Amino acid sequence: MTPQRRARVEDHSIEEGARKFYTRAMAIAIVLVLAASIIAMVRPYLVGRFAASAVVTTGSLDVAFSGKALVIRNERVGITPTSGTLHIVAANGDRVGAGDVVAQVLDPAAAARLTKSAVSSDKTLSDAIADASLREERERTKLSGIKLQLQMKTQERQLYIDRQDTKAANSIAAEISQLETAARLAEENIAAIRAEIAEAQRTIAAGNALGAGSGGAAVLRSRQAALISYHVDGLELALDPKDPSIMDVDPGQLQPEPRTLTEGESLNAGQAVFREITDLYTELLFFASTGDEQIKPGQMVKVRFPRLAQEAVSARVVAAKPRPDLGQGLQVVRVTLERFANSLADLRLEQASMITRTISGLVVPVSAIARRGDVTGLYVLRANRYVFREVTVVGTVGDRAVVTGVREGDQVLARP
Repeated sequence: MTPQRRARVEDHSIEEGARKFYTRAMAIAIVLVLAASIIAMVRPYLVGRFAASAVVTTGSLDVAFSGKALVIRNERVGITPTSGTLHIVAANGDRVGAGDVVAQVLDPAAAARLTKSAVSSDKTLSDAIADASLREERERTKLSGIKLQLQMKTQERQLYIDRQDTKAANSIAAEISQLETAARLAEENIAAIRAEIAEAQRTIAAGNALGAGSGGAAVLRSRQAALISYHVDGLELALDPKDPSIMDVDPGQLQPEPRTLTEGESLNAGQAVFREITDLYTELLFFASTGDEQIKPGQMVKVRFPRLAQEAVSARVVAAKPRPDLGQGLQVVRVTLERFANSLADLRLEQASMITRTISGLVVPVSAIARRGDVTGLYVLRANRYVFREVTVVGTVGDRAVVTGVREGDQVLARP
């Protein structure tokens, strides 16, 4: 006979149910703790290996504001007393003395004495001037790039000197020497090109004066030593730098009528022909929204005209005034450039940017900066894992910041 199996007796008591529940809960908790421990161990390695990062670099950040620059000048216009044909003696951009002949207004007979050969010769010289001007522009762009590299390398060398890294400082010094040599060569090339242009302009002016003769012409002379510009806009007398209310001008209300006069143009009696600019320095009214930035008289700033050149020109603040009537946070800053800007002699209103200060040091993305409570820091890669390091933020411009507390070349977590 087959023995009968004994029926399994299960304990369905409340105590047994509770014991099984706690056993399962304990097993799950142990699994979760082990998983969390493994993740905590592996995560720094995975982050260090695959997370987006950035490298700490040495550099400079310009605190700059974009706006409009209104050129104000001590200037007067030369007006023709009679109708006729314009004959230019002093070229655009020439500097003349008091009483020098600037232009003539010819009657038909005098205009006819300008021979075709003279016109052809002038065209050849004008083409040469245009070609030289292009070469000068290229050299100036090259020089601007060299000067920017020099500034960065000089700052980099100073950092190495501060760290007493003689080898690195000497290496940078050699690069600086090469850049200085290249800058001197570019400056010599620019000077030679300018001399070439001036000689061609003198040749044209001398030929014009000889061809025109003195009969049948109204002679327009300069009243004082000045730079001549044939770009007139009707605002020459409306924007007087000596006017105490000049800071209250609204550039949006100005209605210039720009016109460039050229050789052979027909003129009417009473028409403005040229401007005499007597300034030794260029003055601007700069209109921009500057936020909380404090700009004070006597402060040195830099002004850049992106359409004309990448090089920023040093300038001194003469006055600053809030202009809430033109927009929230907007103010007008009157500045004097450290030198006369020939490129602005023919302009009135130009897009520009003003650099109020430059922050130099160790540069990182703003997105890399993190906070732990009240502490600001970066996650810096150390032994294949990112560790938090406290830093001090010196300044922020756009999406980049200058900090202290890390080293150049450190790899930091880009988006902690």
